[in-house]
Amino acid sequence: MSESDTHRVDADGGVAILLARAGQRTLRAVDAALAPFRVSATQYLVLAYVARADAPTAGALARHVDLDSGAMTRLLDRMEALGLLERRLDAEDRRVVRLLMTGHGRQLLPDLDRALVRVQDALARTHSSADLDRFMAYLQAAIGDVATLKEKP
Repeated sequence: MSESDTHRVDADGGVAILLARAGQRTLRAVDAALAPFRVSATQYLVLAYVARADAPTAGALARHVDLDSGAMTRLLDRMEALGLLERRLDAEDRRVVRLLMTGHGRQLLPDLDRALVRVQDALARTHSSADLDRFMAYLQAAIGDVATLKEKP
């Protein structure tokens, strides 16, 4: 892609704005699909991360979902109140908080996964598997690229 292509901003706003718009609409669709379970997209992301990690720390989770410590604490408070996860102090270092799924959270996750798959299927309906693989690789790279913008003055 030439420099003029990457710097082009048109009526749609260019790639950054299009990604933001697509992200907003997709997030609304995911939230709607998860609403019957009283779980938001961000809460799903937390549950999925905790389920796939071995008692992750709250700090590692905050970095993964890109939330500051205050927002993460409020989110974990809500999720604990819903009985989805629990926080435990690390046995070796009591300054470290570990996150564990509750039985309710583990029981609910397969239903949440199925709801998310329905949204993903709708998004992928008109695209080949190879196209989706390339797009996923692009999105992962874009997440990393945008993270470097935070580091620059």
